[in-house]
Amino acid sequence: MSHYSRLLKATALGSAGLFLLTSVAFAAAPVIRIILSGTNITAGNPTTIVGRFQDADAGDTHTAVWNWGDGNVTAGTVTEPSSPTTMGSVIDSHTYAAAGTYTLTLTVTDNNAETTQKTRSVVVNP
Repeated sequence: MSHYSRLLKATALGSAGLFLLTSVAFAAAPVIRIILSGTNITAGNPTTIVGRFQDADAGDTHTAVWNWGDGNVTAGTVTEPSSPTTMGSVIDSHTYAAAGTYTLTLTVTDNNAETTQKTRSVVVNP
């Protein structure tokens, strides 16, 4: 069963002050709960990053994209949640070539084209 939010839409019917109220359903976007990374990320060495997400719409499928903040953008490896109350995950590895602070962005999109993003600063040591 899908969970949908509802929006009431009022449409004026002529000039008599009458309105037609209609209920419009739309799917819920996935929610990214957390992004984890290694505690000691060093340039030139791979690090594993984990994003966790939930989607209230049972049965939705998801795609993910990582923007690593260093000019690289890659598709994420998604493990689907088993129910609306469990979390799915996006787990991937990346190697930063240079030390610095990068803005990591994870984008998760469901099959209803509902999209959400989460960002996190990542400090890469020399």
